[in-house]
Amino acid sequence: MQQKTRIDYIDIFRSFGIITMVMGHIGYGAAFDHWIHAFHMPMFFWISGFLFNPDRANSMSFRALAAKKAKALLYPYFTFGLGHFLPMFLGQLLMGGGMNWQPLLHLLWVNTDGLGICGALWFLTALLIADLSFFLLHKSIPGDIAKAVVIGGLALILPDLLYFCKYEQALLDVYAVKPTIPYLLATVTYGAVIEEVMLRLFMMSLAAFVLHLIFERKRETVSTAVLVAANVVSALLFAAGHLPVNDMMFGLTPVIVFRCFLLNGVFGLTFGWLYRR
Repeated sequence: MQQKTRIDYIDIFRSFGIITMVMGHIGYGAAFDHWIHAFHMPMFFWISGFLFNPDRANSMSFRALAAKKAKALLYPYFTFGLGHFLPMFLGQLLMGGGMNWQPLLHLLWVNTDGLGICGALWFLTALLIADLSFFLLHKSIPGDIAKAVVIGGLALILPDLLYFCKYEQALLDVYAVKPTIPYLLATVTYGAVIEEVMLRLFMMSLAAFVLHLIFERKRETVSTAVLVAANVVSALLFAAGHLPVNDMMFGLTPVIVFRCFLLNGVFGLTFGWLYRR
């Protein structure tokens, strides 16, 4: 039997995610909770996407994948959910309370409201929906570039609509305005051409050149560490460069600043990684 090998950095990444998930549910204060909830559960979605195998996906049907994922994710979801609901339900009957079926209805509607300690089971159904949705995107959209454009657009819009717009009405007002064709053309041209030329071709290359001169003068080629550091520097500058326009449109509240660095930083790191390749 062929023995499966472990990838150390993936195991370390997942271990760190498990630790931060536990810390996020202990309660260290509002500031810490807001910070850690920004990434501790998304880490598991990232690793799921990282381990996605296009060749294996191409050889599978949607029905086969759905059955495989449902067995892996829905079985523990209902096992732990019902295992928590039944004792809670019996306890209510023995205590003379009324029969509350709402937690069971929530469980059947891929939700866990009212289940107390099993509330975190929402992650299993969310991961199932995300995996199946990405599989459909992979199957239906030809070409890696087209996939990157669609997924990148969703990654830009969904956090705004589902999270940031709850705290900043000005963001929601922007989505209510229908953009014109000239505005879209100008935005795409400036963002996709001018900003990328300035930040990747010049800034990232300059940062890599300077870091190479400082730390690797005797080395003929630029190391991966220097390229990664240059990518981080250019991504932070890329995000910081959007602060003035955010100030003009929304005002620089903590939520707006965090949004600016999160969205632009993530895209900056991604574009830098593509440029490096």
